[in-house]
Amino acid sequence: MLGHLDFNLFDELKKLRIYEAYMDKVISRGITFKQFYHSTKALIENTKNLDFDCGFLKPKYFKNFCSLLNIDFKYLCDEYYEFVLIKDYPQIILNNRISLNLTQKELAAQCKISPVTIGKLENKLRYPSRIQFLKLKEVMKLFNIMKRFYLLVHKDTKKTFVLKLPKKHFSFIVNDYYFSFEKDKEEFTLEEKLCLLNHSENITWKQISLAEVLFRTVFLNITTPVDFQLFLNRNKVNILVNGKVQGKLIIK
Repeated sequence: MLGHLDFNLFDELKKLRIYEAYMDKVISRGITFKQFYHSTKALIENTKNLDFDCGFLKPKYFKNFCSLLNIDFKYLCDEYYEFVLIKDYPQIILNNRISLNLTQKELAAQCKISPVTIGKLENKLRYPSRIQFLKLKEVMKLFNIMKRFYLLVHKDTKKTFVLKLPKKHFSFIVNDYYFSFEKDKEEFTLEEKLCLLNHSENITWKQISLAEVLFRTVFLNITTPVDFQLFLNRNKVNILVNGKVQGKLIIK
């Protein structure tokens, strides 16, 4: 008898969660409370291990609930549901990661998500949780995707500018965020750093498409430094790229 009572109380808690998360929005769509009540009851009775995420139904249960309500799930979507159920979230994550010049491991570290999870998300093997979505959104600006990309080129020939350092060669691809980001006034700009390294040729930014960004990154192995720093050490300038010393410039 006690076990049966516990089971009913557990179901009542599920109903309460659904009421709190969806009732106002559903009623505002013209669904009657009676229909909402019966749909909630049917979902709980017909779903084993009904699961929630931060107080909301997980995506597949949300879609089932909308079917029971006889309403298109798109009308009840919040930002999270829209991302995982309507948008091509694996491609969005992949494109943003590549445009930020991050490996899966580096993105995972910034989002505090395991690299395995990032791989599964990019291959649509699982949905991100709501907390993971918020972390990805914060790091990758998923709903403010920078659609314009720029390649650093020689002004006269329009050929790709390549920074040739002793250990590796680098080119530079940025997006709109690079131009809108407020840089520290004491920090050299990229152009100033290149000038300091005796690259005083006329250079400019040429707009390129996302397809070209992906092609250059994946097939041409074009590498844009995430962190490009110069440090003065007596009569030498140490060149650090992504935390590793790539060369030294002697100042005469």
